[in-house]
Amino acid sequence: MRIVMVFIGLFFSGCFLKSMLELEREDGYGQMSKYVGQVQVKHNVPEGWGTSYFSNGNKEYEGHWKDGFWSGQGTLYWNNGSKRIEGFFRWSEDISDSVIHGKVIEYDFDGKKCFEGIYENGEIKGQTSAQYYYGDGLGSNNYVTLYKFGRIDYEEHGCLGLYGRKIGAFKNNKNDIAVQFRYFQFDHKAKPESITFHKIKWGLREYLISEKRMIDFCNSINSGEEPRDDCHGSFYLKLDDEEKKVTGFPEIPKKWNGYLLKKPIVGKITKVFNKLSGVANVGEADGLKKGMTLFTPGEYYDLELVITEVEKNKCKFKISWDDDSEVVLNHRVSTKSD
Repeated sequence: MRIVMVFIGLFFSGCFLKSMLELEREDGYGQMSKYVGQVQVKHNVPEGWGTSYFSNGNKEYEGHWKDGFWSGQGTLYWNNGSKRIEGFFRWSEDISDSVIHGKVIEYDFDGKKCFEGIYENGEIKGQTSAQYYYGDGLGSNNYVTLYKFGRIDYEEHGCLGLYGRKIGAFKNNKNDIAVQFRYFQFDHKAKPESITFHKIKWGLREYLISEKRMIDFCNSINSGEEPRDDCHGSFYLKLDDEEKKVTGFPEIPKKWNGYLLKKPIVGKITKVFNKLSGVANVGEADGLKKGMTLFTPGEYYDLELVITEVEKNKCKFKISWDDDSEVVLNHRVSTKSD
């Protein structure tokens, strides 16, 4: 932070000389904004009572600070100017940042009170309904948390910490949940995002699959990627459910049943167009549909081929990603990956 205005006043508090200053700082979106309030002169950081602002001019936080972080009683705001949380904040060694701790009142994006209860080190105590995860355990780890009072949180973590966070509301509708994200921590220009998730039961497991990713989920079952045997994977699975065994097929919406195959479909490449696309001698009669995937041997690993057109006894495909790989005439294709 750096000082951009002269002091408004000076006073003593313990052994630190404090002044009322305006500092330039980053808001919760990483945008340059400001802080107005008491400052620890020695290090030019907020300390005491003060207010930070979003880059759009609305309040971000108003309350007590210590060493440049929220600490003590305060009020957190949504970027639209309405209250978000009233409560107590404290420093967390675990994440090197301030967290909510103790009794709080929480408001939704429109300013309506949606929760009153206890936070413990940044986590809502006793209100978690379910938590789901997918990722590789390294650079991309994605979590969705559903709360009993209708809030949904999404977080992406990677090697460098928190990459993204979204907060919204959800409503249950039989086996589906309708979600609308309204708060995007690192993108203040983002518009509300609506998503429909299906709660997919597979034995004792529970997956959370968006409507847009249903065909990918079916493909992963056909390829053998799912059911996975550890927590890492490409689809949201309820925490610890990877240890639960499954049999048969998952309970998916009827419109997708035709995408699940009882046995692998096997054929060969009969035509190559530009090394990245071609034709295989399997089609609708074998059970293939547009959007399904085939696999063919590559130099180091199986190449994933996405079906773009389907006829009775043949299909057109293209490589799902371009990394200098090539499809080869007469090579084997299969819906199951080796």
